[in-house]
Amino acid sequence: MRRFARSAEVDAVIVGTGAGGAPILATLAARGLDVVAIEAGPNFEVTDFSADEADAAKINWMSERLSGGDDPTAFGPNNSGRGVGGSTLHWGAFTPRPDPRDLRLRQTTGEGCDWPVDPQEMTGYLRQAERDIGVSGPTPYPWDPDRVYDQAPVARNGPARLVAAGCEALGITATDAPAAVLSAARTQPGFGQRHTCVNCGQCHQGCRFTAKGSMDTTYLPAAIASGAEIRSDSMVTGIELDAQGRVAAVIYQHDGRTQRQRCRTLFLCAGGIETPGCSCTPAWPTAAGWSGATSWPTAAPRCGRSSTRRSATTAVIPPH
Repeated sequence: MRRFARSAEVDAVIVGTGAGGAPILATLAARGLDVVAIEAGPNFEVTDFSADEADAAKINWMSERLSGGDDPTAFGPNNSGRGVGGSTLHWGAFTPRPDPRDLRLRQTTGEGCDWPVDPQEMTGYLRQAERDIGVSGPTPYPWDPDRVYDQAPVARNGPARLVAAGCEALGITATDAPAAVLSAARTQPGFGQRHTCVNCGQCHQGCRFTAKGSMDTTYLPAAIASGAEIRSDSMVTGIELDAQGRVAAVIYQHDGRTQRQRCRTLFLCAGGIETPGCSCTPAWPTAAGWSGATSWPTAAPRCGRSSTRRSATTAVIPPH
């Protein structure tokens, strides 16, 4: 894996290596940019994943996290992943597509918000992601005749067969759920051979067979092959701003030492809990002195008025 000097200014730093950060890292690296991903958790090998549920908890984010408000709620363990691959390490691999009506909720019902994205455009990106990570599913798909999956569904287990038989007896249309697990082995760019799902039912404990399309077997190996660097066991503790209030560097802890990585652009892709935490960290002093607290507005769906959010699941901090 390529290593960048801490003193070098890279094109982008991506905080988090899950479903948000990994595709960005791979895409930017493939375009020849100098990119570094910072991940709080360790780098697991496939052989580190365990069938033992107690041992498998090592891939979960177990640190206490509390909500705000007058009556704080404990989020509890297993809300996020902790490791190179993020929450996709213990993700159940289900890959439903949003119905176009889900993205136009306010337009169709007068309630909620519309997503600021065209459903057809999103479908194109979803299709690309399905191909990239390997999604198996039924073709034709009963409720969307234009939908095509590259691999057939994996074999049904006993409960699935019973449900399918019951639905058929009652005249209910049913089919296999699309899932990011391989029903046939394939070669994954940057990773190598991935194997067929064995139907063990332990997706939430990390896939020991490389059948699941988690980020550690898909986008991240491709990113490394294109020249990206991933720094594991590195917890972001601050974001440094320059005199103009622009991001200048990321501050993080690794092996008990404070490290600093300069960057032109910062992507916060640390999930729904840690991304707001990163967004609200105090700014660090620069050569120009203290820059004040860091808080950036990020795009939010329009609900009949202009609005911004203090944080989002993935926040993009603009370049200089």
